[in-house]
Amino acid sequence: MEIPLTFSSDPSVRISSSNTPENFTTTLSKPLILPSNKSYEIALHSLNMSYSWYNIEPSRGNNLIKYYNGIEWKDISFVAGIYSYSDINNYIHDTLLTNGDYSVVLGENTFDINLDFSVSSFLVSISISNDYQLDLVSQAFADLLGFDNGIITALQSSVRLPNITNSLENIYVHTSLVQESIVDGQYSDTIFVFSTANLNRSFAFQKEPTNLLWQPFMGNVVSRVQFYVTDFSGRIINLNGIATSFTVIIRVKK
Repeated sequence: MEIPLTFSSDPSVRISSSNTPENFTTTLSKPLILPSNKSYEIALHSLNMSYSWYNIEPSRGNNLIKYYNGIEWKDISFVAGIYSYSDINNYIHDTLLTNGDYSVVLGENTFDINLDFSVSSFLVSISISNDYQLDLVSQAFADLLGFDNGIITALQSSVRLPNITNSLENIYVHTSLVQESIVDGQYSDTIFVFSTANLNRSFAFQKEPTNLLWQPFMGNVVSRVQFYVTDFSGRIINLNGIATSFTVIIRVKK
């Protein structure tokens, strides 16, 4: 006997307005009561999410840098969002264009601050020309590009591998239905872990484990269930209001 259960972050089924897609609790309208004379196990069957978490936002302290145009310092304040290296470069150029800090060469706009990512070295280079300077302002922003915090006045390459994902290479799915999973040698309520490597920014995705990882299911009653998603350090990931759903299967332990 296998019993599938699906839990959604849809507001209509939440028990509290404070719940969010990344951390929600659902109360079943009628508790599921399993025969008490048997032992059970549980596995994640599928999940539906979206790549909606930001890597640049005010709460991370990495959304502001400054540049000097030879006369004065000006701010570049990034709108919270999901940025690639080319996105960051384009945003810098858009700000310079808006501020009139550019020149036209052979009919094309040219800029004195340019950022490039090398697919061969996996490093970022920032080139500065004329009297311009770039202040990375915070170490949080510098880490995205693999730099130390400071002012750049000429061509410079990152001193270490960049961290454009903010160390979010894996997502951990937790649930109150699990109590004795072991992750990195520690007991946890983690039911599934997956890599973000092949995800497309801003797109929805579904995960269906090829081989279900069965874990002990404690007790025989399902009435109130919590799901939440975190990074490696246990920090809850802000999904910015995009709904999630998780399907688990409970079966008699084999």
